[in-house]
Amino acid sequence: MTRTVIVSLLLLSGLVLLASCGDDVTVPMGEDPPGPYLVEKPLVIPSGAYLHDRFFRLDLPWAEPAGRGDGDVIDLSTIRLFELMPAGPARPGDVANIAVYVDSLGCRAWSGLDFTAPFLTGARWQLRQSIAIRNASDGSLRVVDLGAEAASDAVLAVTYAVRDATGGVIRVGDDPAAGAPSQAVDGAEGLFYRMKLLKAATCPPVPHVRDYPLRNVYYLGGANIDPAGFDFRIELAGAGVDPLDETETGIPWFRLFGLDSRDTAGRPGPDGLLDIRDATIFDLDHGLVFFPPDLPQPFAAAAATYEALAAPDQYPYAGSVLARHVTPRIYEPGLSRAEHLAAGRFTMNWTATAMVYPDRPLPGPLSLARPDWMRAAVPRGIDAEPVPAGRTDQVRWFAPRERVQARHLDPDLAGAPGDETVPALELYLRASSGWQAGSWGGIATGLSRTGADLRDARRMEIWLNDGQAERALRSGRLHIDVGYVSEDGFWPETGEGPETGTFQSEDRNFDGVWTLDEDTGLDGAGSAGPEAYASDYVVDGDSPFPRINGTAANNRWDTEDLNGDFLFGRREGYFTFVIDLASARPEVDVVYDYEDTGDLVAAGIAWRRHSINLDAFIPVDVDLAPNRAAVTHLRLWFDDPMRPAGENAVRLQIAGLRFVE
Repeated sequence: MTRTVIVSLLLLSGLVLLASCGDDVTVPMGEDPPGPYLVEKPLVIPSGAYLHDRFFRLDLPWAEPAGRGDGDVIDLSTIRLFELMPAGPARPGDVANIAVYVDSLGCRAWSGLDFTAPFLTGARWQLRQSIAIRNASDGSLRVVDLGAEAASDAVLAVTYAVRDATGGVIRVGDDPAAGAPSQAVDGAEGLFYRMKLLKAATCPPVPHVRDYPLRNVYYLGGANIDPAGFDFRIELAGAGVDPLDETETGIPWFRLFGLDSRDTAGRPGPDGLLDIRDATIFDLDHGLVFFPPDLPQPFAAAAATYEALAAPDQYPYAGSVLARHVTPRIYEPGLSRAEHLAAGRFTMNWTATAMVYPDRPLPGPLSLARPDWMRAAVPRGIDAEPVPAGRTDQVRWFAPRERVQARHLDPDLAGAPGDETVPALELYLRASSGWQAGSWGGIATGLSRTGADLRDARRMEIWLNDGQAERALRSGRLHIDVGYVSEDGFWPETGEGPETGTFQSEDRNFDGVWTLDEDTGLDGAGSAGPEAYASDYVVDGDSPFPRINGTAANNRWDTEDLNGDFLFGRREGYFTFVIDLASARPEVDVVYDYEDTGDLVAAGIAWRRHSINLDAFIPVDVDLAPNRAAVTHLRLWFDDPMRPAGENAVRLQIAGLRFVE
């Protein structure tokens, strides 16, 4: 018999508070918590706070004797970037055996490298699918954008093709999609693909490779910035000089750092205004400022750079305030991020109206709004590891059709307070072939792009209701996973079954911009496919809400990137806790702790509250060590291996899910 599992998730809070840069945004109960929102505020950016290891050049033609020359361009369609994975069993999508090489001579000397002696080899590599290509004004490659800073110990390899003026192809590295590996390597078994080293681990740093990442890009703290209200200033921190001008000469700092080299009509020459219309400098849509290409180290460039921007007769660099306060030490490879920040002498100060994408604050109540959740990936590393086939074929989540009242959780509430409707999210699981001992299902959400710090949180509170007033009849387990959780929850159907390990996003060209014509669903099939969205409770005799989670034509950008870091996270390392509904003893059990609850029992309402000490969560080290100081995801999933066959429905409601200090 087909078994149905229903899980309802509710948020018990009159207000949801979200903070960003010190500002609070208050949302009344019953409204969705805010996603992006407009805000006007000042922001101070130290000169040492550039974006580390996010934007990469693929070569350095000016420093490579056999590098690209006139007419040579990198074929953008051939760029493939791979990241070294930790040792372990192969996962779907892995590429085995890549050998990487330091290419300091340039593309025309690539074929002459000693491929038997690579810089390093690795057994497991993953294709970075979420990269974006940023073009120069002539359409050629400017940089590759990873979407977020790479980890300091990450190792990146790249392969691509260069086309010369005659159409000839110069290949740099091997494309795994083109065939099997063929390179033998000294002291290693098997054959390897050859690729170019783009980024090494922090130690040891590699000369030449050090210059691939840009050090002239800064994040402005928001996106979709209104240029009409954009006020950007550069100040010399703590020097007691005029914040806008170089006091010895009267030349604005932003001119000396290359942000005023054209007038408003685009003609060469400074006009005393920021070059805000130059998209190669100010990307206000994404909230980025790129100091000009001739300033790869804008706050530690050579004297000739600053003299050229100001004209030597106007600005003798020797003995100037700038010369006394700028030091190359800000970009020394051996310095930590904190040391980079401390070495910087300048700050960028801006005020603008911008769209801010806040991380939800923790501790505090967690959002249970439907758009904030997605199908959960396979939980790995637990005692009884489920396989993809064990996930129920129907995983749905939506606002419940029947309202939940506050008095159901607190029978002492009478009158209007007790009748208040509690916002809720309901999770519906159904195994069409019948619930088995290994059946499971759940949902996951992103908590933070960079990792929320839970070290000051002491416990997690959660309310549960499975509709069973009799303790002896309660069964099933709710699993709570907190930390690094895989985002691989949407599995496209193929002729051989569901496909795991591939990133799905409606932003098919990975340009970071979603348009309505891309609203074709995570499967790309459009509104005529199985991912079609509909809000009807019954469709073709199926209920409840069989298409409520359709991703095609739902007027929103759907992606497996749950925490908004522009990466497809598949590695796991989390803390887990299991609430066994049959044996767990709650702090509050409404039908036992309150009087006159017969109406609740008759209606199948039996709430209880659990308060879980976070120290009781068990660390699960799969690919990464779990870290309470960097929590990016939360996964909730349900299984019930002991429930007898024939019982076809389980209803579990969750409310008041929050971290508490």
